Amino acid sequence: MLKLAGQTSQENEETTYTQAPSLSANLLTNPEFELGYWGWNCYSWGHGLPFDKLSDMLTRSEPVLVKDKETDSNAMKVYPSTSLTSFCFPIKPGKKYTVSLYMKNAQKGRNAKCRVFFLDSKWKNCSDEFKINDKWTRYSYTFAWPHHSRRSNAYVRMDPKDNPVLIDKVQIEEGTLTGFTASPVQVGLINKQGDKYNIFSVDDQGATMLLKAVCGKKVNGKIKISAVCKDVWGRKVFDKKIQADATGKIEIPLALNKTGRTGVFEVTMQAFENSGKKLGFGIGRYAICRDLSGMTLPNNPVAGHFQLIRPYEQIADLMPILDKYFKINEFNRCFMKTKYVEDKKIADLLSEAISRWTWPKSIKRIERLGFKDRNKPWVKRLLAENTVAPEVMKEYLAEVKQVVTAFKGKVDGWELLNEPHLWRVRSGPDKGKRTMPPEKTASLYKAAYPLIKSISPSTMIVGPSTGLHYPEWTKGFLKAGGAKYIDVFTFHGYCDSPDLVDMYGKIMEYRKWLASYNRPGIPVWNTEQYFGAQIPYIPSSTFYTKAFNFDVPGGNDFEGYEYTTKLEVPNSGLTFEIGHTDYDHHTDEWFLQLRFSTNKVNKDREFISDEVFEKASIIDQKYDKVRRENIIVKSGAAFTVKAGGF
Repeated sequence: MLKLAGQTSQENEETTYTQAPSLSANLLTNPEFELGYWGWNCYSWGHGLPFDKLSDMLTRSEPVLVKDKETDSNAMKVYPSTSLTSFCFPIKPGKKYTVSLYMKNAQKGRNAKCRVFFLDSKWKNCSDEFKINDKWTRYSYTFAWPHHSRRSNAYVRMDPKDNPVLIDKVQIEEGTLTGFTASPVQVGLINKQGDKYNIFSVDDQGATMLLKAVCGKKVNGKIKISAVCKDVWGRKVFDKKIQADATGKIEIPLALNKTGRTGVFEVTMQAFENSGKKLGFGIGRYAICRDLSGMTLPNNPVAGHFQLIRPYEQIADLMPILDKYFKINEFNRCFMKTKYVEDKKIADLLSEAISRWTWPKSIKRIERLGFKDRNKPWVKRLLAENTVAPEVMKEYLAEVKQVVTAFKGKVDGWELLNEPHLWRVRSGPDKGKRTMPPEKTASLYKAAYPLIKSISPSTMIVGPSTGLHYPEWTKGFLKAGGAKYIDVFTFHGYCDSPDLVDMYGKIMEYRKWLASYNRPGIPVWNTEQYFGAQIPYIPSSTFYTKAFNFDVPGGNDFEGYEYTTKLEVPNSGLTFEIGHTDYDHHTDEWFLQLRFSTNKVNKDREFISDEVFEKASIIDQKYDKVRRENIIVKSGAAFTVKAGGF
């Protein structure tokens, strides 16, 4: 369809773009950006921007859709310190994949670099970095995906460096590199009002989005388009079928708020020839929310993690949305660098940015101990040595003092390090060795705590911001004295299936640890990634999940998730339980259990309640044996019958 003047190719591919003959070649949605931002997300990480380019970040950071003069087609202009990420696509372990895209410098003569990632939900990834020039060039790399991905999906991410780049015609395909392809008809769900958040008020009876379709040049005549919307329970909200002329761009209004229900809704869109041949496919979502303006929510668990260094227009767009629909009234957490305070202009800009966020608490942190200059002798020693020498500690505390003093009265708390349990030697004979073991990290907190309090007594020191799956490191930090030198315990709740975690039980476990080190009752905050689970309105019913991982000496390991729903029949002593065990590498299993106990009769318990949530930990059940065989158990005044099978 389109030939680029002066185009080159790393794979000696023909310079002509051709449309896909089927839907299967390119796994991406909207790979040519003809539907605008549909199918793509972005993330601004201004803390990683070179110090001398912070002012550029404040001018513009989000990707911008532009019309490239050379190709007369849409392209995405992506700035340094911003990631452009795709919607997810399906993957299979062991399969070979190829990532390809066309890129050129957004500003002639200002060469850039761009790292292109292929990632799954656990951040397992393959990547390559490319040097960008002034001509449209196709870049690619091929690899065999070596990981087992629980969700069996992945996404592509592009991180420009040094200067902005133009990106177009992105492709993910199984096997080796072939010519660029795209679905004959691209379909997407576009916000009619131009609001990129796709969030509407339940009071807005006129809430509308557009089903937008862009037809390729080979699509002619009439086409059929369908849009089926369902809520999270699978109940149909609307089912719209339209016949349209394939005249390039088609826009169909979709009325959203017919039922008056709140929640997240999913729209499946398809395009067909009159013969029934599928031409296009897409899935979009929107949310209908209640207006929470002016409300104060007690014990609100929702917090922020928003970068300070953003364009003013982003703040202006985001704050009304947050205030209206998401009552973030606890804290905001951002990255901070020691270098920021060395330039008064930058320090003033950051102070102004802090003032624009309206939450009562704004938790920032000193990030990476001045790693912006890795050649500093004291930084090298800090990472290389098992303990922190007095002269190294002196340098570290000098940087702490510099930042805390600069933002005194503007920041309510400091988190000294980010995920220190993950810091390791990247190369050489000691590759993989921890650079920040728990005892060493605790010594930094011990030294920094009295210093920060002397500058600003009311300021909180929070930490250690460790992950769920590193209990021994976390216990080591607390045992080494770290518990004494934090005012708030912080953790990061990342896992593969965030909605399936017993987060309450995990927090209770952390509280037990803190109590054992004489810090009972201090706050426990999740400062990255939030989790929740919906519990039925029946207090005698319990829904829970648990992850398990059994190491079998001399045999196969078992790991996966178990989902169980249990219902007690009031005043009878009877309990019904049905569940499903989802193994990672074995055949799944269903089980049914009936239990009777004379000791469990509770005449005072209600069957139906107005309360949605009941706090209860199942941490003591976490290592229960996986139900794998038929069994009858008799014990005292109770008996249980279990039946299970693959």
